[in-house]
Amino acid sequence: MNYGDQLYRVEQLVSGLFLKYRDPRLTYHNLAHTFEVVTRAREIGMFYALREDDMYMLQTAAWFHDTGQLIQQGQGHEKRSVNLLKEHVGHLNITKSLLDKISAVILATTESVVPHTLLEKIIRDADTYHFGTSLFRQTDPLVRQEFELFSGKVLTNWFAGSIKLLMHHRYYTDYCANKLNEGKLKNIAWLKAQE
Repeated sequence: MNYGDQLYRVEQLVSGLFLKYRDPRLTYHNLAHTFEVVTRAREIGMFYALREDDMYMLQTAAWFHDTGQLIQQGQGHEKRSVNLLKEHVGHLNITKSLLDKISAVILATTESVVPHTLLEKIIRDADTYHFGTSLFRQTDPLVRQEFELFSGKVLTNWFAGSIKLLMHHRYYTDYCANKLNEGKLKNIAWLKAQE
């Protein structure tokens, strides 16, 4: 299998889904976020010198991980993302075994799931990588805006919720813990200053 060609097809397919189901209310869970997660997954995967097939599975999962938000925003979007992958698997020419492995990696992005395999830990850290960078100060307002647009509610205690989220968050790879925990503490301090 030529993984480079396959990943190009995955990128084109997912980009097409984001265009087809374009929703301006997705101010955070959009193609830009997806691209960031793919980039971070590749970065972490390269640090751990993943085999080519594992890197393919990881990046395919990263591309698809939030596509379920296009169908319905909020809880359970990870399962919807897996369903979208399965619907389009014919375009990707991958085996059932590979499909099952990629699906498990996607499902590891569910907040209540504890990731076990290295690929699951990497995608989970790639999805929350920004918690430990200055980018968080741009993305947190976008998450709030998205939530308010979909719920129709104005949130008055947003910063308290974001502080709680970051305080309970953990990075599962040593790479991210060592690189990002200090930045996460700075973002918690920034959030406290916003209250």
